[in-house]
Amino acid sequence: MTAPCVVKRTVAWGVAAVPLAVWVASFLPALVPAPASDPLPAMLREWLPGLFVGVALARCTVPPWRRLIGWVGALAALWLVPAVAGVITSTLGTRLVMGSPTRMLAFAREAWAFWIAQPQWGPLAVAVGVGLAGAALVRVLGPPRGQPTRT
Repeated sequence: MTAPCVVKRTVAWGVAAVPLAVWVASFLPALVPAPASDPLPAMLREWLPGLFVGVALARCTVPPWRRLIGWVGALAALWLVPAVAGVITSTLGTRLVMGSPTRMLAFAREAWAFWIAQPQWGPLAVAVGVGLAGAALVRVLGPPRGQPTRT
């Protein structure tokens, strides 16, 4: 597997982490019955994206400058995907602007400014922590089968 493929896969995991975590947290109660007041689904929805991205960062075993591109891309996706989802749901969920595309665009700009200014620091910190710990482990144990080694 070539190094650019590993970097692309790392960024792809960063993009897919938030929707995947929401999916897992939504379907977990169907698989494991729990009381309605159980905080586990909400906790999973918040922390699983960081864990997924951290594992992807740890598996990014390419030369340092390419690894930096993968890490920045995955962490940016972990920051931006919830913001984009929040803008879409808040804009489309507001009936006041539905009839006017101009008002809808203005509302989306305001919502974007709100969402982008409030990054979720917890999942980002989890992703960096898991990524650094996993990268140290990969350095000690060697890269997974099929991945390029450092040059």
